[in-house]
Amino acid sequence: MTKEHPLDPNPKSGWQPKIVFLDRDGTINEEVNYLYKPEDLVILPGVPEALRELKKAGYLLILITNQAGIARGYYTEEDCIRLNLVLDTELKRAGAGLNAVYYCPHHPEHGIGKYKLHCHCRKPETGLLLQAEADLMSCRIPSGDMLYQSRCILSEAEQKALSEWNRSPEGPDFTNCFMIGDKLGDILAGRRFGVRSILVGTGYGEKEQRAAAAGSYDYYADTLKEAAKWIIRQQSIR
Repeated sequence: MTKEHPLDPNPKSGWQPKIVFLDRDGTINEEVNYLYKPEDLVILPGVPEALRELKKAGYLLILITNQAGIARGYYTEEDCIRLNLVLDTELKRAGAGLNAVYYCPHHPEHGIGKYKLHCHCRKPETGLLLQAEADLMSCRIPSGDMLYQSRCILSEAEQKALSEWNRSPEGPDFTNCFMIGDKLGDILAGRRFGVRSILVGTGYGEKEQRAAAAGSYDYYADTLKEAAKWIIRQQSIR
């Protein structure tokens, strides 16, 4: 008996998405502790070119970012959303705009008020990736120039059901989906979700690589540009 998609009554049969999930700080832009001021945003060299090549190859670009600075009260969700818009505007000028951004505003120990939460969206948990999948399946992410931004709004039960469906024979084919980040938490989130994951040597990546156990990631790239080339090369060797 075919297992129905848990969230969509009309699932896309044989869905084969092409998505590159990307960490933000240390992967797209220079690592700055609790970045929220636009004037502190510095996009890393080669990043616009890398993202442009991925877009040309047909990949959706979805940012997946932990924002503990919101939880700690250093800045607001509105500040985070504004910074992401500035980032996307800069990338769009290079033909490398993002399709969507998903952010986690929680921290389990250092959060203040409603943001002090053991959530299922803070990487290495998979809630943000599952939310992106659900939004793509339901065509919630617009195709225009406006950047779509969201927290995880799926319930814990919905996340569990979607994770189980992904692992079933009727689930999507994630062969052409990847996660890129400079921390092992990014890599673990990608692998838990079910995609190949690339550790980049920018940000904390070089230090993380030295501490990583064998087999912790699927590929190591010194830069995002190198990671993009590896991803595109995977298409030609299948």
